[in-house]
Order: sequence, then structure tokens, then C-alpha cells
Amino acid sequence: MTYDATGFVSKKKFVESGLFAKTGKFYSGEDKISGKIGDVEFEMSELEIKDLSKINSGTIEIFRGIFLAAKIVNPIRGTIMVLPRNDKQLLIKTIKSFNIVGGEDVSEVLEHQGFNENYLTYATEDALIHNVMSLEMQEAIVEYTERAMKEMYVSFNNNNIYLAVREPKDILEPFIFESNVDFELIREFFEDIQILLSIVEDFDAHH
Repeated sequence: MTYDATGFVSKKKFVESGLFAKTGKFYSGEDKISGKIGDVEFEMSELEIKDLSKINSGTIEIFRGIFLAAKIVNPIRGTIMVLPRNDKQLLIKTIKSFNIVGGEDVSEVLEHQGFNENYLTYATEDALIHNVMSLEMQEAIVEYTERAMKEMYVSFNNNNIYLAVREPKDILEPFIFESNVDFELIREFFEDIQILLSIVEDFDAHH
């Protein structure tokens, strides 16, 4: 893997994920990590996307956290999107946009109760849900959600995998007037990266 402190995943890839209908007027990022897992090439970074508020002169946050975009060798059939159930009202535009291209709520076909309690799964009719959303992947997402108290956004589309985790803090931001050796901060960042890469590893292993 390689690291670029000032690099970040492009706005084009963020838009292509379809996870957030609004892209925002202000788009920035940092701490880009790129590499390869098996045959899957990936890049990930911290992103901060904001838009102008319609209520006042300030801005509203669309997304702030870690975003991963990966490209697989063999395309999957259809499109699959996984969204936090708690954020359903905030993602109405995302869901409606997916409905327009044939996406429907298919949560009931997944048998993992904990996963369905936390997440909504949408897919187009031609998608092979169980081939993509393995029980191991569902379990890993649920375990991370419960341990880290963070929710994940997932999209599978053709040759692409997109993963996002909201994170309010600048994980790799250096401390100017104090030691940078903060185990808890490093552990939290490692866990965020680990869960994203483990999903890519699971997908590469099963496909």
C-alpha cells in the first residue's frame, strides 16, 4: 500500500457510488491510502463534503469520514446498495434515485437478523444478493457497528465496490503541541480501515 497525506478519493468516484444523492459544493479530503488486495485495486481516504444551507448562511454536512473505492476484475450482476436503517429519512433522495433505476428493498431475503435490524438492503432485479452479501460479510459489518458505534454505507455496482464510514474526527491530523502517540486514536483508525479492507478481502475470496 502507498500513503499520500494530501491526496484523496476523487469527487467523480464519490458520485459514482450513488450512496449520497447530494454531492455538495465543498469537497475536500486527505490521507489517501491506495493498494491492492488479491486482484482488487482500491483507494481510500478521509473525505469532507458540505453544501450551502438553505436555512442560513452556513453550511450543512453531507458526509465526513472514510471512503473507499475498489475495482474488481470480474463485474457482478446488477447493483446492490446497503444503507443504515437509522439514516433512512436522511437518505430519501438516495433511495428514490436508486428506485428510478430499478432498485428495490430486498432486506427480507437476507437471513442475518442483526444485519437486517441495523441495515436496509436495496438491489436491482438482476442482482445475485447471496453471492455478494455473504453471511461472513454481514456478520463483520454488524460486529463493527456494535463495537465502534459507527454505521457503514456499501454499494456494489458492475466492477466497483464503494464503502463509507462516518467519522467526526480528523483521525490522522497531527497534534502540534502534544505527542502524536495516541493509542486510542490509532486503534480507532486501524479498526475503521480494517473493517473496510476485510469486506474487500471477503469479496475477493468469494468472487
